[in-house]
Amino acid sequence: MNEKPGIIYDDVKKCVDEVINYVGKDITFSMTLALGKPVLFINELYRRAKEDPEIKLRIITALTLEKPKGHSDLEKRFLGPLSDRVFSGVPEFDFMLDFRAGKLSKNVEVLEFFCKAGGYLGSPEAQQNHLATNYTHANRDALALGANVFGQLIGYRDINGKTMYSMSCNTDVCLEAVQNFKKLRAKGMKVAIIGEANKKMPFMYGDAVVEADTYDIILQGPQYDYELFCPPKDPVALPDHMIGLNVSTLIKDGGTIQVGIGALGDAIVSGLILRNDHNDLYQKILQKSGIMKRYEKLISEWGGLEFSRRGFMGPPKCLLMLLCRCIKAKS
Repeated sequence: MNEKPGIIYDDVKKCVDEVINYVGKDITFSMTLALGKPVLFINELYRRAKEDPEIKLRIITALTLEKPKGHSDLEKRFLGPLSDRVFSGVPEFDFMLDFRAGKLSKNVEVLEFFCKAGGYLGSPEAQQNHLATNYTHANRDALALGANVFGQLIGYRDINGKTMYSMSCNTDVCLEAVQNFKKLRAKGMKVAIIGEANKKMPFMYGDAVVEADTYDIILQGPQYDYELFCPPKDPVALPDHMIGLNVSTLIKDGGTIQVGIGALGDAIVSGLILRNDHNDLYQKILQKSGIMKRYEKLISEWGGLEFSRRGFMGPPKCLLMLLCRCIKAKS
């Protein structure tokens, strides 16, 4: 591996060459759940494993996002054009395509600790390889299973004339993973930390912002700015908007909320944006709708109506998916 971290590559094949030459052919690759997976890197790494039976590849992750395919002929005919339109330009995971087709290479093992509900019915291999852990223990258990390569999809932009990178998805887990890998390296173990930079990834701030030398190699170039997986955006009905408006009054400045994916989640975030960006109008709506009068005591005790100075917090996965949907809708 490079003596100096933060080297920028625009060739994924060369990057995988470097990793295999340094770590060896026994690779346990860990990557974050949902959107934060370096798709092109893992696709090339998997391709190498398919071509070289001497490579032993174990993939540790969760919630691998897949384009809907359909099962019956009718489902496929209906979903095909819809999927092509909604997910145009979104690359797929080659190992999942083979896994679903029952063609996963024998020298490759996939362990997931969180899966789409009902997604693996009738799949003994997936159920037997389910990793019984949770979000807070994912790093611990990945290390116990011998993880020696970590990769993630990251955002980037120029800040004060310098290119900075953002752990856009699941920052808490990714920061811990990088720290753990650097501790292993200090003990003399051969590990690799890979970032795949995509301009379309939402740029999160705070602790999520890191410099290039956080990673050993960063894949960066136009070919890595591919479209992101994004669920269809449901319309937000008036009842959803009213629920969101009510919920927005019950969150204190600096408070935390679990934001789900869907019209209701959009409505809640919309209410919080209205409260934060147009506070005068927000309070007028609360007065005229009767919400303030009806729930004044509840809001005073548990929530707030003021402009947020510390911000609102929520699970990064949910907020990131919501941001992607907002960005895609605007574009």
